[in-house]
Amino acid sequence: TVDDFKIEVFPLKDRIFRFAKRLMTIHADAEDITQEVFLKLWNKKHEIREVKNIEAYAMTMTRNLCLDKMRSAKAPFSELPAVEIRSNIADPSRRTEQLNSRSLVHKIVNNLPEQQKTVLQLRDIEGYEFEEIADLLDLNVNTVRVNLSRARKTVKEELIKMNNYGLGIN
Repeated sequence: TVDDFKIEVFPLKDRIFRFAKRLMTIHADAEDITQEVFLKLWNKKHEIREVKNIEAYAMTMTRNLCLDKMRSAKAPFSELPAVEIRSNIADPSRRTEQLNSRSLVHKIVNNLPEQQKTVLQLRDIEGYEFEEIADLLDLNVNTVRVNLSRARKTVKEELIKMNNYGLGIN
């Protein structure tokens, strides 16, 4: 019923949108994906009763729709969400250094393989547990852990390499 849908599915709206926004480059595309997910969920309302985890089902659907849209439009993943760096440091050069480091991390993450980037976003940004990510991406937990570890290692190594290069250190 409509009431059941409102109670069980509608509360996922913000999470679905945030996930779509992280995968898509354009805000309006994320809104479209969110709307499309809810339309598909509504059309499958009779099948949803058989789904063990509605959130995982909805997030998987969101991911698949985003990937389909990106493949068809060849749209790149968006950068990580902008996080305001709050600092008591009054030194403008130190503030610029912080912003540059954040920018480097964004570039590195955007160059990760798709699966590593998705796992990193779900775990470190959205705060999903390993088991939830495994369900969402249809992977086993060890594969999720390996992808996360590789993504973090790559980010760390590339950041060190870029910082060393920028400082003239080999």
